[in-house]
This record gives sequence, structure tokens and C-alpha cells, in this order.
Amino acid sequence: MRSKGQGAANTYEAIKDRILSFQLQPNTQLSESALAQEIQVSRTIVREALQHLEDDGLIEKTGQRWTVTAMTEKDIYEICQVREALECKAVEVILKNGGLTPGQIRNLRQINECSYQSDDYVLNYSMDGRFHATLCEYSNNSRLIAYFDKLALQMERTRWLTMVLPKNDPRKEHEQIIKALEENDLVKARDSVEKHLRSAEKNFVKIFSDDTLWCAYNSFKSFISEK
Repeated sequence: MRSKGQGAANTYEAIKDRILSFQLQPNTQLSESALAQEIQVSRTIVREALQHLEDDGLIEKTGQRWTVTAMTEKDIYEICQVREALECKAVEVILKNGGLTPGQIRNLRQINECSYQSDDYVLNYSMDGRFHATLCEYSNNSRLIAYFDKLALQMERTRWLTMVLPKNDPRKEHEQIIKALEENDLVKARDSVEKHLRSAEKNFVKIFSDDTLWCAYNSFKSFISEK
């Protein structure tokens, strides 16, 4: 993985935020010179930042052109499948290594209980992401964690999809995962993770197959990009 200088790191964060907030939408072509002028850095620094974003899977390069990566139904399926594989492996590794400590169980429950206590969608999504990231962190597998963190950036782009769906509270499904880990029950833990993530996958895919939801999503996406 490439290392970033300070200037490239700040530029990377600036462009990444624009992609995740849909200010730069899927399939948008990126201009190194325009970004350099907007962010007030050199084209060399922009190019380095774009290379890191390419590593993250957020943009792609064809010839000399940089483009924000598309987000199709196939992309959603693939992201969800890899996420399921990583999180199922995480609970397997956790239990193989002796399970979670009482403190780790308490921390997962605290994160879960703090989620979805208000209508603050961004906060709720953040806490949900924190729950899954913490679960993977407890595997103590540095490579698994690195892959999850990279995938989480791509998952971040899907969060706006769920804004047009009825409110969904995942805390009961999270608690089932915690309970299975607390009981050191691998089969139950894997089943609970699979059930939870496949439910999320169905919600994402539902938008692509429902014309009304898809139109609502595109309207909302345009609104977000103009903010």
C-alpha cells in the first residue's frame, strides 16, 4: 500500500469526502487541474491522492482519465458478499482465539444500545458502522481489519440508499450476534451475522428493483450533492 505525504493525505481526505457525500457522483470524470485549483495544491499532490483513492476502489483510471467508480446493483451484491465473508470469518477467529472478554461484550452492547435512539440518520449510520468495525477489530487479525476498513469506504457510498427506505432498526439483530459470541456458539454467531447482513443486502437491492424507490433515491442524491 502506498504511503501518503501530508499534502496528499489532506487532499485525499478532501476528495474522498466529496465522493462519499455525492458531491462527486458515480461516473463523474475528475480533472487533476480542476481539483488542484479548487483545493489549492499542486497537480502532483492531486495525482498522488487520486492514486490512493484508486487503491480504495472509490475511483478508477482508464487511459489518462480518472472517474468516480460506478455503483450498480452488481457492485452492491459484491460488496455485501465480501462483507459477509469478512465478518463471518471475524467471529470464527474471535471464538477460535478464546472468545470475547466481558469488557468487549459490554463495549459491543454499549455501542448497540447507543444506536438508533434518535432520528439523526448520520449518527445512527455511524454507530452501526462502528459496531461492525469493532466486531472485526476484536478478531485481532490485522489483514482482516485492513480489508474491512477498505470495504467500509465503499459501503459508505451505499448509506444514502437506505434513506428512502422505511426506518430499519438493526439493534435486535446486533444483540443476537453479541449473545451468540457471549455463549461462544460459533454456529449461532455465523448464522446471526449472515441473517443480519443478508437482510441489509435485500434492503439495498430493493431500491434498484423498485422504480418508485429508485426515483426517490436519485432525487435525494441530487439534493445531497447540492448541499
